Amino acid sequence: MADDFQPISFDELSQILIHHSALASTSEIHGFLVGTLCQRAGESEWILGAQTLLEIDLNSIDNLMVMLKTLHQQVGATLEEGQFDFELFLPDSETPLPLQVEALTEWINGFLSGLVSQANSDADGFISKPQETRELILDLSKISEATATSDSTEDERDFIEICEYVKVAVLNIYENFGPETPKQDKPKVAKLIH
Repeated sequence: MADDFQPISFDELSQILIHHSALASTSEIHGFLVGTLCQRAGESEWILGAQTLLEIDLNSIDNLMVMLKTLHQQVGATLEEGQFDFELFLPDSETPLPLQVEALTEWINGFLSGLVSQANSDADGFISKPQETRELILDLSKISEATATSDSTEDERDFIEICEYVKVAVLNIYENFGPETPKQDKPKVAKLIH
């Protein structure tokens, strides 16, 4: 269960990534994790992808490795349980809005990268996925191009709404990428012969 883990905070992960000169931001690495989890990637696949994205040898940094493994378990459990307390790793609301928007675009880019990094097993890419899923991925791609130039109240409201849309989209994508449940056979109706 997600409650069994000591939650990892955005600031805690940011500090350790900055300390080790990681090339990906906290938002981007979290988005990447969620994208790989949508494809049901295991911990070792996630760690390998994170190492490539961060351009850090994680085997030599025990505290970061432990943190990333814990994050994988924590986020994986939250998604698996279908909890709506799933959160995007973004800076807090005290951060200037343009920086929050930048972090959201990094999160989405990380998410899309994680989704694609595990898609090689699906020879036709996302074509076999439901139309709704393909549309959500396209929407996220468009949102990732957003920029903000002001901190107006209206812009902040729009940003909050966009973040909520992204969360719901991701939860839907996670659900649609899940293992297919076997189709139930329709009960056979006996033909009556008169």
